[in-house]
Amino acid sequence: MMPYNVVDREGFQLYTRALCPSYKLPSRRTLTDRRIPDLYKETKLVFENILSNLSFFSLTTDCWTSVSNKPFMTVTCHYLNTEFKLDNVCLGCQELIENHTSENLSDALQLMLLEYNKDIDISIGAITTDHGANILKAIKNVDVPHVPCFGHSFNTAVKNVFKLEQVKSTIDRIKSIQNNFAYSWKSVREMAIEQKIFDLKQVKFTSYSKTKWWSMLDFILVVLSQEPALASFLRTYNNGCFKDRMINEHDVKILRTLIDVLQPIRHISDNLAGESYVTASAILPVISMIKVKLTECDAVAEFGLTGNEIKEMMEANCKKAWTHWKSKTIVDFGCDAPPSKKKLTGLSAIVNVEIEPQLNPGADL
Repeated sequence: MMPYNVVDREGFQLYTRALCPSYKLPSRRTLTDRRIPDLYKETKLVFENILSNLSFFSLTTDCWTSVSNKPFMTVTCHYLNTEFKLDNVCLGCQELIENHTSENLSDALQLMLLEYNKDIDISIGAITTDHGANILKAIKNVDVPHVPCFGHSFNTAVKNVFKLEQVKSTIDRIKSIQNNFAYSWKSVREMAIEQKIFDLKQVKFTSYSKTKWWSMLDFILVVLSQEPALASFLRTYNNGCFKDRMINEHDVKILRTLIDVLQPIRHISDNLAGESYVTASAILPVISMIKVKLTECDAVAEFGLTGNEIKEMMEANCKKAWTHWKSKTIVDFGCDAPPSKKKLTGLSAIVNVEIEPQLNPGADL
């Protein structure tokens, strides 16, 4: 993750000589012209060998922006290895110079596959993406079955809870607190002093990510655990310029309600974050467990109407996320026609077996 010119820096050269005086550091030119390209070719050859021996595989892809504000598209291949274990390889991480239209995204996807002598064909069981209109159309253009990312749907569903009218003002207030610690080292230093005064554990105020709903949950836990020190800091720091960000008794009630409702959901949904095992079959049980946990939640009794509304919204959002995923999924235990007459998709593609048409989708669940 370091820039190539690190090998030209005097400090790094001294450090390397201290570790091993006989080692000769490669130059930046050697890295860029030979070492890295050679390593890429060797790795690509290994991946080509893996793909050439696969009858079926699936893909996941996403677009993202680097810290230097450059857009990239990454494609990962998922397959069952010879030991029948789920494995994956990254096929490429390509910079997207052109606009992110559906045509350009589908072209980028196909070019990446062609680098491995693979075309968009029957061997691809499905492609999983988020719900961006451009990528959805791109997958439609290449005519490959699409499985929406349930994690993306679920993240959106939970985040909507933070937009509830009774909750939003409290969430906005603690976001402003987080911004203060994220951009001011002086604030972090002064907060550490307050933590010592109140004999509290010195913990950092975690960052909030829009794509990870549980990051807000982590931040709420820190805010509640550091409440006395935080109140003192906001009241006194820089002549009290942040005292308007102090959380009141009502805010504390809201935050504790969110913890009571969302903490069990987090523990359950963590089961969907696996790379070494198939997670699609866990979605329905996870949704069912969440419904049970919401029913058992004690937040309603303590926090009244607000707790009820949070629970009801969570139930509605989870149902919506599941319906959206189920309505498009190809992971199906049924089959409309014999596999020999149609493209193998979903689990039938993965295990390459015929499945009786009379079986109901999800019957094993």
